[in-house]
Amino acid sequence: MKQKTTDYIKFPSSEMPPVAPVVPNEGRKSNIGVVTKPRLRSEEESCPFRSLIEEWLEVCEVNLSKETLEDYRAKNYKFWWWWSEHTHYAQTLGAHPCNVTTKEARAFVAYLRMPSTFRWGEKIVRGCEQLSPHSVSSYGRTVKAFFGWLERERHIENTPFNKSVQFISKKDQKKIVDRVESDDLTKIFRYLTQTDLQDTYHGCRNLAIVSLLLDSGIRKGELLNIRLCDISLEKAYVDVTGKTGERRVYFNDVCQQALSRYLIDFRYKQEKQSPIPTIHQSKNALWMTEDGFPLTDNGFASMIRQVEKSSGVGFHAHQLRHTFASWMASRVDLFTLKSMLGHASITTTERYVHDNPDITEEKYRPNSPLDHLAGQEIGLKKRRGRPRKRV
Repeated sequence: MKQKTTDYIKFPSSEMPPVAPVVPNEGRKSNIGVVTKPRLRSEEESCPFRSLIEEWLEVCEVNLSKETLEDYRAKNYKFWWWWSEHTHYAQTLGAHPCNVTTKEARAFVAYLRMPSTFRWGEKIVRGCEQLSPHSVSSYGRTVKAFFGWLERERHIENTPFNKSVQFISKKDQKKIVDRVESDDLTKIFRYLTQTDLQDTYHGCRNLAIVSLLLDSGIRKGELLNIRLCDISLEKAYVDVTGKTGERRVYFNDVCQQALSRYLIDFRYKQEKQSPIPTIHQSKNALWMTEDGFPLTDNGFASMIRQVEKSSGVGFHAHQLRHTFASWMASRVDLFTLKSMLGHASITTTERYVHDNPDITEEKYRPNSPLDHLAGQEIGLKKRRGRPRKRV
């Protein structure tokens, strides 16, 4: 029986095809026992700074609102401006994020903290030369998030914005919790509850908005996204959608009255009189302008400025959230407060818990462990006579 043979193609020695070198698997031991590191994507392809920002924003788009995405875009493009135009590091060090080291990260922090009459390539209005601790912290969170994503996706080896890069000091951290004081709140509501204002669409709506912001602690974006079907006047709650998903927040009787008056006297009537028939009217926006358009970011900002001017109190919407959180911090536990505020991390909630001696004593007195040892005689017996002398 003939053995089956295999035909081989014979090449002249000069025409032998090149043999591809054996490359060990990335991150594993090679044939000679050397551990190889995974290659960075920046080594394999061209990854421009700006295109990476847009790629990151596409990933974020699923969980973030349009306003938050624009804020992320603006802040990271400002970092790119600082890198390329202000310091010219793009020309001297390179245009890829992998060229940013901790040294340059600290230099960016210094740029944010330093008072300047010319920032981001524009002349700064007098009185605004110094960024607030809140603004510096906001830039820090956004840029850190971008570089954290770059590290996870292997565009860079390690993020330069590590724990050693502090955007704000512990002293400034306390300044971020900027509340509206009780006296100022009284002035704001004294203006909003004026009789002549409560007979108008805007006056009634504005009172309901400020009341809900203060009484529930929701964010501005969550407020503007509320639909008619999200609110229950009877059960005094509203379902909001925020950065960490959906949650239910509650409001008290006073806020309920303000919301009820706005809805019954104006908003529901406006819905019925709408010239455009809507199939799902319950999905329409809760907050509208008098001429029937949803209240926008610009419209909301204009409303706050008008209340500031008329009441004589300077404030912004997020201060009402801080006020709510600081008030609740001394009355509920940390995990409940985290749920109320819709925080993703309890670390964010902890900044509202201050070292207050009065609150500490108030919490301690009724909860002393010795007081709760019922039926056990643990009291110290009084000695008779003089104390014993030490030998």
